Amino acid sequence: MNLSDVSNVFKGHSFRGKIPEDENGNVSVVNASNIDELNGIDYDGLKRTNLENSKRTEEIEVRELDILCVSTGPRLYSCVAKGVNGRVVPTTHLTLIRADHERVLPEYLSWFINNSQKYYLLNAQGSSVKNISTGTLKSLPVDLPPIEEQKRIVDLNELLKEEEKLMTKLLENRKALIGEIQRCLSSGKLTIK
Repeated sequence: MNLSDVSNVFKGHSFRGKIPEDENGNVSVVNASNIDELNGIDYDGLKRTNLENSKRTEEIEVRELDILCVSTGPRLYSCVAKGVNGRVVPTTHLTLIRADHERVLPEYLSWFINNSQKYYLLNAQGSSVKNISTGTLKSLPVDLPPIEEQKRIVDLNELLKEEEKLMTKLLENRKALIGEIQRCLSSGKLTIK
């Protein structure tokens, strides 16, 4: 079974040059830099612009539980859109995947994509900046266990993400502590015995 058998796959909107920003624009634009595998979409960092309403624009508007996949760069990764507020459109550097919810959980499909690096490396194009075409992504072979098994995998993956966030925070705190110790040593406020 391929990705296209369990979802609809769309390339994001192609802007000619730089995205024309308009804080009163009718859509928000999500780019690869707004996507994080652990934290999802940074909605506060989205630019606003104006796009004419069209069938294509409506088709690629991000909906709750859509998957946004970064298909350009050193690795393939994705996240599930949660908390979508207003009209959001992805750029061409992203692929929008709309899962068939009766057959596959979006969170499972995102997890599966994030763990398909071998497929990406074998099928990506480009010498300096890797890219996987929408057609090639549609052909990604997908292992599809029953929904109950998908739920268990998703639950385990959510625990892993929480652990990763905690470890990142712990490292940040330790770096801050070491920096403060160094500052105190330099100012003579601390001596080590």
